[in-house]
Amino acid sequence: AFERIRLDHMSLNDVYFEFDYQPSDYYLEVPVFNMEGEYIESENVIRTRLEGNCVNTHIPGKLAATADVKIIADVWGTGVSHSLLSIVSNNGKTWFQSQCILKNFANPHLDFEGSIRTELSEVKEITRLDTELSGETALWFNGTGLAEDLKIYGHNLSRQVGFNKFNFADFSGTVDYY
Repeated sequence: AFERIRLDHMSLNDVYFEFDYQPSDYYLEVPVFNMEGEYIESENVIRTRLEGNCVNTHIPGKLAATADVKIIADVWGTGVSHSLLSIVSNNGKTWFQSQCILKNFANPHLDFEGSIRTELSEVKEITRLDTELSGETALWFNGTGLAEDLKIYGHNLSRQVGFNKFNFADFSGTVDYY
């Protein structure tokens, strides 16, 4: 499937990247961007790695977030696996990680899992909510199946949640989607 690709290795290191969209004042800044791609002929696979440190996203009045982002992926003729997608906010209040395998582009089958953990005060800050919000929440999820018949499972645990006049409630729930 990669017969036309003859680039065996490519690397960009310590690149500064900025995207500025006017007139909205939206910007995306990546002060340290690294990318590496390597074709491994014996496995007929392209191994890739993308990293952005201190990725800064800003939409005035709506969103202001800074995070480290990392993606490691293998791409072959019939599918792709990202063995790791990791996002960690720089203030240490939010973590997101996932693993995924996509098999057979023609009839996609997915296997994935991941987790998110955040302090709700950061959700309030990022989304610019105009209400009190505190506590922490965690979500674990996984899924498997063909794209049109995907089965998804999720579990949420929220602790010491404070919302306006409600203080320190705990929530737990599970969702299965077939």
